[in-house]
Amino acid sequence: MAYDSDYEGMDYILGNMVGSQGRAQWKVVFLAFIADIAGGVPLLLHMFSAYEPDHRCSIPVCNDLNSTDWMEFAIPKNTKSSNFLKKDSTYDSCHAFKVIDEEGDCEMSNFNISQMETCSAWVYDKSDFPYTLTTRNDLVCNSEAKRRLLSTFMMLGLMIGSLLGGKFGDWIGRKKTCFIAISIITPTVMVGGYSPNYEIYAALRLLTCICLPVIWVCIHSLTFELFGIRGRERFLAVKDLFYPTYVIMLGSLSYFFRNYEELHLVCGCLCLISLIMYFFIPESVRWEIVNNQYDSARKTLLSIAKQNGKTLTKEDENKIDRILHRIHDEIQDSDNKGKHSILDMFKKSQIKMTLVLLANWITVNVGSYTLTLEATKLSGNVWLNFVLSSVIEIPGSIMIFFCLSMFGRRFNLFMYQSIVGISCITLAFTPKTWTTTVLVIYLIGKIGSGATFLMVWLLPVELYPTNLRAQALGTLSTIARIFGMSASFVPTLAKVWKPLPLFIIGVPSLIAGLMAYFLPETAKKELPQTLLKSSSSKPKEDTTKV
Repeated sequence: MAYDSDYEGMDYILGNMVGSQGRAQWKVVFLAFIADIAGGVPLLLHMFSAYEPDHRCSIPVCNDLNSTDWMEFAIPKNTKSSNFLKKDSTYDSCHAFKVIDEEGDCEMSNFNISQMETCSAWVYDKSDFPYTLTTRNDLVCNSEAKRRLLSTFMMLGLMIGSLLGGKFGDWIGRKKTCFIAISIITPTVMVGGYSPNYEIYAALRLLTCICLPVIWVCIHSLTFELFGIRGRERFLAVKDLFYPTYVIMLGSLSYFFRNYEELHLVCGCLCLISLIMYFFIPESVRWEIVNNQYDSARKTLLSIAKQNGKTLTKEDENKIDRILHRIHDEIQDSDNKGKHSILDMFKKSQIKMTLVLLANWITVNVGSYTLTLEATKLSGNVWLNFVLSSVIEIPGSIMIFFCLSMFGRRFNLFMYQSIVGISCITLAFTPKTWTTTVLVIYLIGKIGSGATFLMVWLLPVELYPTNLRAQALGTLSTIARIFGMSASFVPTLAKVWKPLPLFIIGVPSLIAGLMAYFLPETAKKELPQTLLKSSSSKPKEDTTKV
């Protein structure tokens, strides 16, 4: 396939000379998948290590009885719960009626049902896990906020890391930044499970989560920039399989390693494998061009041509040299020596685009993470529900591949946000006793949120120029994470009104989806090298020839 263009830029080199979606590119995608394990598997690790099992108050006078009939007069009925995805449990898990005589029998007459007490100790269901960070530290009831804070720390870390990843990815290179982050994550994940207390565990989780988006931003930019125009959609459909695969890996590992110390150790070993990929993954050619690393960029392009079975003449090589130098000169002349700051995102020519992207980033972050963090609260098997919530995104990836080819980017974003919004609003009014129906609607919403995430990662890459691209991704992600820190506490709104959390997700998703039509259409466009081209380029006709 060849790409015809009046402008001979990087996409021209890939499409007409070295190959835009050949063996070389897919080899890097495979290696990037292994490297990105360190960015995917540890993300939701705390959902198992700090899993909250069913629990009740510990009542010494009754604990030794095999029957549970005594709970009718010893524990009050449950009236409010933060779980908005399943029917509330029958009994209050945080309070018990006052025991009259601690040495007495477990009888109704020994309980004062007019006086409730807050539990000081609990009995936990050990059918799924022998113990977790939550059961060891009693992170329930009045201490529930400490458990939810782990998810907030996760979002705080992702926020900080998103900004750092973009900055360092543009300054020192995608590859170096990515593997510095992996080298930090590997030991923090390994030893995290052996933390002596909650505070140290939370601190290590925060450090881990700071590094995760650094990996995401750099891996995404590095691999995406290797593809030409015709290869991007196929690449995105394949890359969208990364995240559900990592979640399946985590769910499977947690099933076989139910002691969370061992789970952390195994996940750390996987990160160690990711670290080895440093020796096999090349730096982004586009980054090398705009940062005066001609020899390395040229060497990488010639290697891509060789692996893709393309034979280059001396004239072809000279032409590549001329194009590379012209690209760099153009960047220097047009964009203050190719260097940008995040303030450029808010210039008059860019601000509408940036604000629309922000609206979609924020809604998908809050919505997706709220749904994901509650996956283990669905009725049924913990691991099955967790894995299903990610497996269901695979059909979404297939759908994305065809939809990106047939429809524009804006329509795709609108469609996926609408799926999330309609699913959540429908789920809000679905009786939670209809467990199968709840699960199906929940999974449909997850398909939409997964696809929306792909779109909000795709659009900034196609809209912003090379030396602003990683910073733009990092900035958008950072601001979205600020709002995303509320995701772990959105479920507590169910104590006010059961459907409220789902409305908080659904309505903004619909609004953000409609705003997508204020974005420029980027289908079949070259990646902009300069800020001028970012704001002024128009979609090209599909002139690809076989």
